[in-house]
Formats: sequence, C-alpha cells, structure tokens
Amino acid sequence: MSEEIVVNPGIRHYLFLELGTLYWELRKAVEGHVKGRNLLVLDIGCGWKKYQPFFEGKARKVIGLEPGENGLPDVRGRGESLPFKPASFDVVLCTQVLQYFDDPFHAAREMHRVLKKNGVAFVSAPGTYPLFDPPNPKWRFMPHGFQRLFAGFSSVEVRPLGGFIQCYFQILALLAKHAVFGRRPWENWFTKRVMWFLAFPFLNVLGKTLDAWFYNDKASIGYLAIAKKG
Repeated sequence: MSEEIVVNPGIRHYLFLELGTLYWELRKAVEGHVKGRNLLVLDIGCGWKKYQPFFEGKARKVIGLEPGENGLPDVRGRGESLPFKPASFDVVLCTQVLQYFDDPFHAAREMHRVLKKNGVAFVSAPGTYPLFDPPNPKWRFMPHGFQRLFAGFSSVEVRPLGGFIQCYFQILALLAKHAVFGRRPWENWFTKRVMWFLAFPFLNVLGKTLDAWFYNDKASIGYLAIAKKG
C-alpha cells in the first residue's frame, strides 16, 4: 500500500471495504488477545503508527520500525533482520507491508525470535488484490500460506477481511479510483465529487450488504493472522 494516512476510512473512501474491515478486525483481535499492562510492542513497517491507540492502557511503549525516512519510526531496520535481542517484545504488529518483503518466511522467524514466551503477532497482508501501488509487491497471501508462514508458532488463527463479494467490490472501487483520478481530462472538480459522494458510497454500501447476505470466504481482499508463541 502507498503511505496514505488512513486508519478507519469513512463510507466515502475508496479503501473503506479493505482498511475499514482491517481496522475493526485488528481492534477486536488486540482486545481479545492482548492482556496486561506495561507491555512492549513492536510495529514493523509502522508508517505513522496508525494503530498505536489500540494499545493505550496496555503498552508502556510502541516501538516503530521502518527501513527508510518515512513515517515516525523509533528505529531504522528491516523486517527480515530485526535489530533487537531475542524475547524483547510482548506483541509484534505488522500490517500491510509483508507483501513487500524479499523473504516473508525469514521475517516470520524474526518475529518469533523477538517475541517473548506467550507473545502474539498480528500480521495483515493482501489476498486477492490488484497491482496498483508502487513499489511493486512481491507476494500475495492465502490462509494456507499464512499457516505455513507461521508454522514455527504454537498457534495461528487466520481471519479474512471480508468475503468474496466484498473483495470484488473493493477491487471495483480501486479500479474506479485509478481510472478517474490523475487522468486528464477526467480529473476535475465535478468528477471527483461524483466519485466521493456517489460512486464510492454506493459501491461500499452495496458490497458490504451483499457480502453479509451471501457470505463466501473463497476469496478475500486480505487476511489478518494472529500467531502466538508458546
């Protein structure tokens, strides 16, 4: 994903079906699996630390990691070679960046290494997703792939970010955005307002509603893995 600061997008946003679902699934997962206080959290590919509020009252510090200058990192480094000692963190967070890693399997082993006993990793990545945003992603992930990726953990739960119908309505919204925005002569004030106030809300509401009525998990825009270290 491009570094757009979107945490919980509203119904008018073209990423509502993807990032809105991720927001609520991740929030529920953190509330259900992160217990205690004074915890140390590592956010790999932290960007602007969008999900730091989820750990308020639970973590004494959320340490952000980025390979470059973007965002608000505390430490520079790469997910495949984490610059931390073993058993340093209670929680590892890695959202929407795993697809850019050269070796996601090694990154998963690094997450396991830096987690304390009984620690948990929350990792989200695209499933069925078009190739729009630079830099070009190297990977897409499916539930069985996540299970293999985190085979070294004691347990892995994989949650889809919506079903088949929601997935393809999100793709339609992305196609509409990339077809209209940034392309002259169609890029104008009126066209943008039509997209924001009519097209995107229509696609989002219809996609969410039909997905709830006719849910099918054979495809999803992405997945959230919850991997625990025993």
